[in-house]
Amino acid sequence: GKNLWTDIKNGEQIGLYQATDTSDEAEHVVELIKNFIKLHPNIPLSQIAILYRTNAQSREFEQALMNSGIKYRIYGGIKFYQRSEIKSALAYLRLIQNENDNDAFRRIINFPARAIGKATLEKIEAGAKQNQCSLFTFIQTDSNFSKQKKIYDFIQLIINCKKTIEETNPPMELYEQALYIFEQSGFMNSYKNKEEVERLQNISELCNAMKQFSHLYHTNDLTQYLSVIALDTTNTQDGKLDTSDEIERIQMMTVHGAKGLEFHYVFIAGLVQDLFPSNFFGNCDIEEERRLMYVAITRAKRYLHMSYSEIRSNYGQQERCKRSQFIAEIPPKLVHVHNENDEIYQPPKKRMNIVQTIKLPSQTGFLTGKNLLNVAQWNKKK
Repeated sequence: GKNLWTDIKNGEQIGLYQATDTSDEAEHVVELIKNFIKLHPNIPLSQIAILYRTNAQSREFEQALMNSGIKYRIYGGIKFYQRSEIKSALAYLRLIQNENDNDAFRRIINFPARAIGKATLEKIEAGAKQNQCSLFTFIQTDSNFSKQKKIYDFIQLIINCKKTIEETNPPMELYEQALYIFEQSGFMNSYKNKEEVERLQNISELCNAMKQFSHLYHTNDLTQYLSVIALDTTNTQDGKLDTSDEIERIQMMTVHGAKGLEFHYVFIAGLVQDLFPSNFFGNCDIEEERRLMYVAITRAKRYLHMSYSEIRSNYGQQERCKRSQFIAEIPPKLVHVHNENDEIYQPPKKRMNIVQTIKLPSQTGFLTGKNLLNVAQWNKKK
């Protein structure tokens, strides 16, 4: 096996936090980061990393960091509201809320594919310009277009969705309005049919955000929601990878994206069953997931913090979670639990010594069972 070694003599206990929900989890992590920055102002922000299993998890942390005025970077990724599927999803909501939104119309008229070609779209643009009306109004009023089945179906989709949302009693919750539109339009199925897991996770997270908005502002008004998030979505182009030259930002990334990188302070978020280890579409390669957990843990040079939430949301619906089995594979004596009601709570009175030489098992027995963190031993000196 490979021999690993370190010159570092002492290290902090691993922090562990059990959050009530994902918002609480993100706020807790950001509060810790704020304290780090306050106590150690010379710490480069680029040496602090938040790791997660899926890109969809970034939204809560993006929001918490923005609320705290802390700059961040999505390493090798795109900010949540700039992702293609989020922009398309919001375009459906915007056109139903405002039929004069030409940018929204252009984005979704042929997504999912409706066999509406470039020549047809150019004629619609020219006709709307000549008649000084919106694109949607033009296809409704011009018989050359309104009688074409593919365009007629699109017109009816927008009109019927709007009518259903307005007339349903009791009123739909905000996230329910979105899900109804996404299902009726075929938007969701376009991703499901291709098993595009990451895009579906992002759509789910958008629904979660809408439910949070409803509870925060006590409203299910689509117009209010779209106006509040308008600053995040004004750019009509899809987002690009964050390659800012401004280095000093908190680094956020998936565990996959963290391979080969190291940071002084690492926060691993979302340690619940079926997320980490993942179980997308019922597929779980537990040994591969364990390897990824090992990668995540070993990104930290000075301090490691792990967190999970009791409740997560999926398409706006709250679900109770079990914490990741990987947490139980870490010796309890190495962990300081931030909330004392946790079963493996230990006060932070002791420190751990890193073993000078670590032997990794061969590939066939790589970090199996309860050997995930047999990389440290306890310093029994008080």
